[in-house]
Amino acid sequence: MATKPPTNAISFGYPAPRNPSLNGDLFSSSLALIDFLGKSGLLIAPAKPEDELINLVAKRYGVSPLQAKGIYRAIAGFGEKDMH
Repeated sequence: MATKPPTNAISFGYPAPRNPSLNGDLFSSSLALIDFLGKSGLLIAPAKPEDELINLVAKRYGVSPLQAKGIYRAIAGFGEKDMH
């Protein structure tokens, strides 16, 4: 059975940020939101990073890929079973 996302997840009192120079379309609004999050000190990261990224980070910092993946999980707040 398919589920629908909650309709009350975002208050209607707070519209998505828009970039007036880009006509306020959905794509522009999405980019403005990502920019806003970055300026707020937040970032968007994948729940499961690509193996190539894990391997590059492991090599760069002299740890095993398993250690690098564990560090990523710890920083992102995911446990072993949470990552798909």
